Amino acid sequence: MLAAERIDALLACYAEALGASSGAIAQVFGFRPWARTYRVPLPWIEFHEAHAKHDHSAEILLPHPSGHSYSVFGSVRDGVTPEDNPLVPALARFGLGDACITTIHNPFGPRLFMVFYRQPGAPEFSRVEANVIRMMEPHLAKAFAMRSALAALHSDGPANDAEARRSANAHAWLVDGDFEWSPRSLPLFERTLGVGRRKLPELAALLRSEVERTTREGRGRTFRIGGLRVDIATSLRDGKDETLLLFYDAGARRPPLNAAVKLLSPQQRRIAACLVRGDTLGEIAAELSIGLETVRTHVRVIARRFGASTRAELVLRLCDA
Repeated sequence: MLAAERIDALLACYAEALGASSGAIAQVFGFRPWARTYRVPLPWIEFHEAHAKHDHSAEILLPHPSGHSYSVFGSVRDGVTPEDNPLVPALARFGLGDACITTIHNPFGPRLFMVFYRQPGAPEFSRVEANVIRMMEPHLAKAFAMRSALAALHSDGPANDAEARRSANAHAWLVDGDFEWSPRSLPLFERTLGVGRRKLPELAALLRSEVERTTREGRGRTFRIGGLRVDIATSLRDGKDETLLLFYDAGARRPPLNAAVKLLSPQQRRIAACLVRGDTLGEIAAELSIGLETVRTHVRVIARRFGASTRAELVLRLCDA
């Protein structure tokens, strides 16, 4: 497991490098709620607090919930229009007219928006700086994902999300086709699948196949094998792209849906089943052939009925038979 201190150092390195580039600031909109949810290194928080006047998270993200897919990564002055990305006019209202926008796909929490922009009076981005941003962004996103993964495994965070983030029963690294199992993996496999050490190679082959298929088909970041649920996180470790798998006892964490789900409308019941399966809002909209805003509205209604304030809490209550 990559030590938290090494990830902290990696984040601090990126913050310093991007923050010192011709007045460019790497700002993560929605960072503060994320920092409250996960244990974030103090230097990284201080870096963002130093630029607090530039952090308009609430104003920008409120009209654009994290469930929406923002795939644009380009300079606003290079012709990115509001039709391409609804965040553009929101950024423009705060004078951030020269910015590179991207999305951090966080497997362990809400999606974040990362924006690289100029400080007032600083030179425009050069082609070299734009290329540096494009090269560094995926590594920074992976560092964020890894920070979240560690928090999911070892956390004493806020009570409302603590159960969901502590519930990973075991983990493993998938490196060049080979697995590095955590000590808790084998007892979990024996309990959920009846797989002992002798059948571990057979399970490893099945896991490799499922990871490849899930990633290739874009079916989200979660799949199940019998009573075992697996969450996938592509991460950065020792300078290499590797895959971290989190294992859950699905029998304990994913029981039959709560009987109260029957009180929902047929469409809301289908949405609830998709949420429990781990689908994103966009994937739910595509599967049910309905609009994204319709999905959001139904999810809010379901959350209110079950008294849930976060998606993790909602899924847990939907499964509380």
